[in-house]
Amino acid sequence: MKFLAWFLRKTCLVMSLSCFSTGSMAQLHLRPELARPLQQAQEALKLNQASEALQMLQEARKLAALKDDERLLIERLTAVAAMSAQQYALAAPALAYLVQSPAVDAAEKSSLLEHLIHANQQIKNHPDVVKFAQQYVSIGGKNSAIRLMLLQTLSVQGQHDAVVRTARGILDKESAGGTAATEPELRVLAASQSKLKDQVGYFNTLKLLVSRAPSKDYWVDLVSRIQSQPGFSNRFELDVYRLLETVGGLDEADDLSYMASLALKAGLPSEAVRLLEQGYTSKVLGTGAEAANHAKLRQQAMSRLAEDEKTLGSLEKSAKDSNGWAQMGDVLASQGLWERANEAYFRALEEGQSRREAELRLHYGLSLFKAQQLEQARTLWLSVKGDATAVELATLWRLWVR
Repeated sequence: MKFLAWFLRKTCLVMSLSCFSTGSMAQLHLRPELARPLQQAQEALKLNQASEALQMLQEARKLAALKDDERLLIERLTAVAAMSAQQYALAAPALAYLVQSPAVDAAEKSSLLEHLIHANQQIKNHPDVVKFAQQYVSIGGKNSAIRLMLLQTLSVQGQHDAVVRTARGILDKESAGGTAATEPELRVLAASQSKLKDQVGYFNTLKLLVSRAPSKDYWVDLVSRIQSQPGFSNRFELDVYRLLETVGGLDEADDLSYMASLALKAGLPSEAVRLLEQGYTSKVLGTGAEAANHAKLRQQAMSRLAEDEKTLGSLEKSAKDSNGWAQMGDVLASQGLWERANEAYFRALEEGQSRREAELRLHYGLSLFKAQQLEQARTLWLSVKGDATAVELATLWRLWVR
């Protein structure tokens, strides 16, 4: 009877079972015809005979003209006995009566609601699960399992708009100092946003997930969706793939070869060669129907690599303004020369008047990150402004480094 003891203690069932003596029954001014079955129900519960107790209580319920306090007592004991016997179809109406009774105080009501929601969930009464879970949330219930049950039940019923509204309410309360939304709650929210084809909402929920429960799957899903966000600038496509590689999502031949081709187009053959050699070493590239195309791309990258040192030498001689130093920093970074790249990026910022300062700060932050200067990298990414895509990428890098 572990549940019974807990239920009596937590839900304040007027008195402990031991008080149901003949004397205490008299103090409650119970009629003899009512006191008798209640006494028998009490004895049955003491003997772990919850089903027998329910039978006694059903007899008590049949008595005519039950007073409010008598009915309240019957429903309290019925709730205990029915939950103990896992007779949830009987427990639900008893608990509903208690929840709606003005004689039950607010502190007790919250606990009773938890049991009522559980009982309705067991009998798959989804509308009442939603109804009472919403009531629980509205009175400030803090049990995240109940909130999750509410979201899941709404989702099962296909009420995805309601899932989103409810989850946003949870997040709003969190911002005001309430209990934080849990990972399972955010997952339900994301699933409903996906059903509603709310790509922006889904993307923002993924950002919450990677900040609270980071995993490779969340990160890969998030980064893979950057390009589908409104206002994305294709200029940052290679930067998206750099982040995808960092979070562990660059393991498909198509992605690897495509990133290498983007690096070549950007005039960064060293980065392209690194990616392609990585693909060949891991046997992701050079096999299958696309093996010839992989080989062709590899040859192009290798031939361009010979020109890379000449390009760098030319940049070193001609770098006189912010744009020249930024370009030099990009080339050095593509070669993995992070310290030298950081010097070039610093000069670029120092010169000022860069055509693309947001991009410069994004790349400088990445180079600092690669050089293990994490705090400086965070500071640079925090300073990225002006270009929405660059700001988004900088935000995600800061989440990753955190």
